[in-house]
Amino acid sequence: MFNMRPSTLALAILLAMILSGVCATARSQTDLPSEQKLNVNAALVLNPEFCTTVMKKNHETFDIGKVACEVFKSGFEKGFTGLTVVEAAPMAGDAQIVLLPRLADVTATKTMGAFSDRELTLFMEWTVKDKSGRTIWIGTVQGSAKNHMGNAFTYKTDLKEIIHYAVQDLANKSVVELDASPQIRKIALQSAARP
Repeated sequence: MFNMRPSTLALAILLAMILSGVCATARSQTDLPSEQKLNVNAALVLNPEFCTTVMKKNHETFDIGKVACEVFKSGFEKGFTGLTVVEAAPMAGDAQIVLLPRLADVTATKTMGAFSDRELTLFMEWTVKDKSGRTIWIGTVQGSAKNHMGNAFTYKTDLKEIIHYAVQDLANKSVVELDASPQIRKIALQSAARP
């Protein structure tokens, strides 16, 4: 079999443990904060125009709006104590903040042949307004995914998967960015101070 010295074996085991810890950390960087919701009632504007957004890049079509409208509701419910999905900002009702998304850009790597990996990156511009309609935060969030892309027979399924993964990452990162906003945190603190 293998003739290894004990010191070489110990080094290999130590290296394997360190690398597995690094990989686990890299995967969890876009996870949501642990079960702590921001104490804010938010209205997420997902209008028909946004939900039908199709972006074209290099002769390829990415149906991002449809997937975003499916994923964002559940993704944002994890970040706020109250979330209402509306079609227009005036329909926000008693929401403390109104979240207005706009898909800005998409980039995608080309595959180097059948059964290679591909990366998709989405850029979302967020505008957040308070009850009075005043803009309190503007930011751009980037979500990405890397996925195996098959051949011509599995292209459509693989494309749907990578779009879903990228939108999920975008939703998670958006909640984290919104949670870190001092202006939104100020509103959360004010609502927590009220009896």
